[in-house]
Amino acid sequence: MRVNYLSPDNLASAPQKVLEFDCATVDATALLQFSQDFEYTISKHAEIKGFLGWFTTDFPNGVVLDTGPGPTYSHWGQQLYPLKESLKVAPGDRVVGTITVSRDPDEPRFNIIELKYQVNTGLEQTALFNVGHVQHLDEGSKNVFG
Repeated sequence: MRVNYLSPDNLASAPQKVLEFDCATVDATALLQFSQDFEYTISKHAEIKGFLGWFTTDFPNGVVLDTGPGPTYSHWGQQLYPLKESLKVAPGDRVVGTITVSRDPDEPRFNIIELKYQVNTGLEQTALFNVGHVQHLDEGSKNVFG
C-alpha cells in the first residue's frame, strides 16, 4: 500500500462509498471484518494500475475532513493498492468486485485488504494487501501508478 496525493483527473470513474458508520454509535466489532461489493463504470480510456481509498469525516461542528483526491492537501493522503498487472479500460467498461477488510492477526492495529475484481465479464482476479506495510510518496506526486 502506498500513501499518495492525487488529483481527481487520476480517477478512471466516479468514486463510491465502501463503508459508512457513525463513530458515536458503531459497534466496534462490526469493524473487525466487513465486505462490500463494488461496481465502477469507467468514464475514460485509462490503464488502471491500482485501487484508491480514502476517508471523509463529518464532525459535529459542521467541519468536514475529506482526504480524497482534490485541491485541498491533507497529510492523510489517499491509500493506493497497486495491482500486479494493469487493467486497460474504456468508457462504459465495468469493474466489479468485492473488498474485504479484516484485522491482521499478528498486529491488530493493521488491516488486511482483499480485493476480488474483474473487468466486464473477464477473469476474476484477487489482490491482497497488508495495510501495516506503507510506502509514503511525496506531496503532489503525479507518478502514483508506476
